Parts: sequence; structure tokens; C-alpha cells
Amino acid sequence: MVFSESDTRSKLIDPKIKENGWSESHIVREYYFTDGRKLIGSKRGKQYFVDYLLTHKNTNLAIIEAKAENKTDKMIVKR
Repeated sequence: MVFSESDTRSKLIDPKIKENGWSESHIVREYYFTDGRKLIGSKRGKQYFVDYLLTHKNTNLAIIEAKAENKTDKMIVKR
């Protein structure tokens, strides 16, 4: 069985986040990190969001992007 993106989040990522001591008050799901690029006039481009934003003391510490198991995208980790 291949995990969908939703399955990946609930069965793999959520347990690991909690296992590593993150409480719900420090986890923001489906967080929009941009309003979209400003275009001509008052229009905006596409908004982008991440699946998880981990915070501590009002500071954004990490983002996690979930993918379906069958996706071939390369994952980039920034620290």
C-alpha cells in the first residue's frame, strides 16, 4: 500500500513530531508563509504553504513538507 500525502502526515510525520517532544501548541499545520508575489496593480500571485511549521517562543524554527510515498521530488533540508 502506497501512502498518500495525508497518510504520510498522520501515520509517519505526526508520530515523529510528538515522539520528539513537540506539543500541539508549537505545531501549526498548513501554514501560509507568503501572501503571494506582488503583481502589477494590487494583485497577488500564488500563495504558498507548508504542511507543518514548528515554533518556539514566537519564533519559527522549522518547516516540514509532506509528500505522498510515490512522489519522486527531491527533498531539500535547510538548517
